[in-house]
Amino acid sequence: VYRLPLAQIQALLAHLYGLALSEGGIQNILARLTEALAPVQAAIVEQTRASPAQHMDETGWRQDGENGYLWVQATDGPMATRVYTYNRSRSGEVARALLGDFDGVLSTDFYAAYDSCSGPKQRCWAHLLRDAHKLAEDYPDRPEVQEWVTTLHTLFTEATALDLAGCTLPERARVARHLERRLRLLARCYRKTDGHPAQVLATRLHRYESELFEFIRTPGVSPTNN
Repeated sequence: VYRLPLAQIQALLAHLYGLALSEGGIQNILARLTEALAPVQAAIVEQTRASPAQHMDETGWRQDGENGYLWVQATDGPMATRVYTYNRSRSGEVARALLGDFDGVLSTDFYAAYDSCSGPKQRCWAHLLRDAHKLAEDYPDRPEVQEWVTTLHTLFTEATALDLAGCTLPERARVARHLERRLRLLARCYRKTDGHPAQVLATRLHRYESELFEFIRTPGVSPTNN
């Protein structure tokens, strides 16, 4: 919980409890704990892979003086799980290995490593709208940029305000396709306009068009990866 290195764990135990342990002794305790909890961890991994939806993310993490990444897989609901895995790599190969036979909806940001993961995906609207907001801030004197960002935000607001509780899955799919057509029109505005401030985001909309409204298609899926 406190992310303490071994020397600080050793000092803390000595200071609070008068317990004298070597760093090697603490290392052995942690190794035995890891071995004892292996079946529990395996069960949590399997439960996560069996979930209808999961969130995935990664962040930089130095271990033993070397750069690496801490990956997290999270599920929601009454049987929510969290799986943390350290790896030196941030590649799509790591993501695919961690997912295993997971065939539900994968919720992520727009990092390209997740592109090669199979199955339906929900890309994070919070990340998208944050970048759009930054775009509007950077170009306050470009009316077409302001209008483009406002239209994108309005599309998201309307989508999240829909009451789909009584809709069948085919009906939800039709709604998603309608929203995707509107998104496609927005992407066409500047996707091929070289040098335009909105070109990068317009290209992102085009690339991930089919992965932005999975929360409409599938009940229980969140529009963000937060």
